[in-house]
Amino acid sequence: MNTIRIDVSESKGAFAASTHVYEDGHTIESIAWGTKCPGCDRVPAEGEQITRIFFTWWHAKCGAKYLRATGADEAWLALAQQLERAPSRFSNPETKAIVRNLLRIAGRFVDVKDPEAETVHGPRAGLRVLDGGGAR
Repeated sequence: MNTIRIDVSESKGAFAASTHVYEDGHTIESIAWGTKCPGCDRVPAEGEQITRIFFTWWHAKCGAKYLRATGADEAWLALAQQLERAPSRFSNPETKAIVRNLLRIAGRFVDVKDPEAETVHGPRAGLRVLDGGGAR
């Protein structure tokens, strides 16, 4: 698979400033605020396409650019988090590619004992855990 789409949403924009007056006459004023996109340092405007990478909202184009430029493992983990949040937004081939890469990442840290053969290491170990069967 050459391309995996990122999960995008529509921005609601920054929160407007407001003033609240209490019964006793005291007022509280809030300032306008919003989360700045780490890619361009601008707050997404209402209606712009945004994506959540780990715990931060990005403009969709900035997020896609970041994922293409970052390390492969970090990008796959970010996509896995998006898949976990909204699985229906990903196609079956995209889901398989994300899970396959998660298994590759996890396989570096897993050893699975195979009673009929030697210990299986690496990505094949991750597949063996999920398969419940013999190594391929």
